[in-house]
Amino acid sequence: MGLKVNTINGCMRSMRKLVQFLSKEGYLRNDFSGELPLLKGEKVIISTFSQEQIAALLHQPNRKTFTGFRDYTLMLLLLETGFRVSECIAIRLSSIYMKEEEGQIRIHGKGAKQRLVPFQSKFRNVLKEYLRIRGNAETDVLFITVEDQLISKVSR
Repeated sequence: MGLKVNTINGCMRSMRKLVQFLSKEGYLRNDFSGELPLLKGEKVIISTFSQEQIAALLHQPNRKTFTGFRDYTLMLLLLETGFRVSECIAIRLSSIYMKEEEGQIRIHGKGAKQRLVPFQSKFRNVLKEYLRIRGNAETDVLFITVEDQLISKVSR
């Protein structure tokens, strides 16, 4: 059929749950869900950016413009923390905690789970400058457009 291992394993997990349910409800004499095997997938190693590639990416935004400095700050945050883009664009000012040298950001991640993620002083300095440039927008969202609107994944 050409299905991927993850697709097949997802179907197998559903089948296991169905067998467990049918057994629990008395439609099957025994629960054989543990005998339904999962496939072992190939471990794929994702290549990372080289230092030169990272430097080239960080030199792309024009930091003399609001959107350029915003994008630079967003890129640094992604590199520093490993956040998902959707997590970054949802950050609120009230979720940022700055200390003398470092700081933390409270993130609302997948599954409605919250976590505090630290960031270092280099990013803290860039973030402070971005907040100064950003000014007092009417929204509490950290990354905004020039019209003080929430940015989206397709904003330019």
